[in-house]
Amino acid sequence: MVLTSEIQAITCQSQKDYQLLMNQFFGSRRAGNNGMGLAEVTIMNYSGTSIPTLERQRSPMSIQELRQKHRMDGWALDFLEGPEPVLNMLCHESRIHSTVGVPFDN
Repeated sequence: MVLTSEIQAITCQSQKDYQLLMNQFFGSRRAGNNGMGLAEVTIMNYSGTSIPTLERQRSPMSIQELRQKHRMDGWALDFLEGPEPVLNMLCHESRIHSTVGVPFDN
């Protein structure tokens, strides 16, 4: 399940971007600014993790194996579209790469 804080999060692609936004939104004592005074902003950054990109996320089994063994259509990640850094964040936070997904009817 994807949480509201994850849906409303800002996902950074680098530690530099993360630090810039943190300073802008929340301020920096070192820089002597108070920022924008925001309190309810979630900023995510996975560039420095052991799995920094979407292509390095691994599902527990292949889609073919999932379909044959469990008769499921795919992982939640297979049915979502979006920027790779955001999908990678959702893999980290909600494990969408290893959660069985069901496509919505159009």
